[in-house]
Order: sequence, then C-alpha cells, then structure tokens
Amino acid sequence: MNGSYLVAFVSLATLITMPPVQAQALAFRLAHGESQLIEQRFTGGEKITATCNEHCLDLDLYLYDIDGNLLSKDTELDIAPTLLAPYDDDFLLEVFMHNCTNPEGCTAQVHSQQESLDSLPSE
Repeated sequence: MNGSYLVAFVSLATLITMPPVQAQALAFRLAHGESQLIEQRFTGGEKITATCNEHCLDLDLYLYDIDGNLLSKDTELDIAPTLLAPYDDDFLLEVFMHNCTNPEGCTAQVHSQQESLDSLPSE
C-alpha cells in the first residue's frame, strides 16, 4: 500500500518539474464569409490550429506580423487549418469562415500548443 502512494507521488513530481509548455485557446462565433482578427503573442514553433463545429465546412487561417504583412496561411479546404509561429513575437491572426451552413453562424476556436524542438523542421 505504501509503495503505491510513493509511485503516485514520484509521477506527480516528474510532471511538475517538466518545462512549461505555452498553450492558448479562444472561442467565438463567425457567420459564412465573416472573419475575426486577433492580436496574440506566440512563441517560435508554436502550433496554431483553428477548428469549428459541425456546421462548418471550410475555415481558413492567416498569420500576419504586427505591421500586417502576411507571413503564413492555410487556405486548404478543411475545418482544421494549422500554422506554426515563425518566431517569438506579437502577431495578428485572422480566422476566416469560408463556409458555414448555419444561418446563425458557427462556433470557431483557436488553439495553440508549443511543439517540441524535435518535431520542428530544421533550417
């Protein structure tokens, strides 16, 4: 019995000492043809993904520097566009609802998660 408590405590201590991982989440409603522009700080390599509910047929994602210069985009026909922040800084992120079948709009969400250094492309 004492051994199981020790294992649980050691596992918890391991989780607490891991380096922190940046994660962010936002949610909002968009109707067909509408977009939302968000100013957000991201770290280099942070994976940014937009998703939406079952009424959404296509969602696009654009990443701009703070001056409005387009850095990256995902305009494929899908409901989960994904981008990587190229460096640590403040960015403008635009989520565009290309196709929503609900006249009242769709719920869109933006999530971000820091990728491990091993999974990033080498330059």
